[in-house]
Amino acid sequence: MLNKDILDRHLFPFLDWQSRLNLNLALPFDMRSVKTMSKYKIIGHEKKIIVDLFKGKMEDFEHLDNTKKPAAISDIFISLLSPRNKILYIYNTNLRTVVLSKAIQWKSAKRILETVNIPKKDAISLALIARHTIKTINLDIKNLKIYPDRYLFTFAKSDIINVFD
Repeated sequence: MLNKDILDRHLFPFLDWQSRLNLNLALPFDMRSVKTMSKYKIIGHEKKIIVDLFKGKMEDFEHLDNTKKPAAISDIFISLLSPRNKILYIYNTNLRTVVLSKAIQWKSAKRILETVNIPKKDAISLALIARHTIKTINLDIKNLKIYPDRYLFTFAKSDIINVFD
């Protein structure tokens, strides 16, 4: 086993955060590095992981036929609104703009039915999810402007925690 000083000085500085976390989990408790990550490095790390997940969903979306696309879009909207994934649209204005424009595009059940041949109940469901997405994103951004430090990130849970609760 390597000395703790060698790990801290010569190995850990060259690892990315995910590799550092994995190595820490493999080491005995007394050998682990206890340096904490800054809020901005946590945000960057989470964005990297979540962006990779959404890239996979978007690549799958491109290969679907038109009848399955609405279900895939609602899955993307729903997963984007989960607490862990809010970091994407809170800190990325380009993504937020794209998601809002797509949600506006899909917010009318009548328009969905004109565009895609799916059952009416699926069109209504997708329209409700799109409207909820627009409302949630706008509310989160409004709260972020009022309380800029409202969302804190923890390394252990990787979830957004509301400090005012």
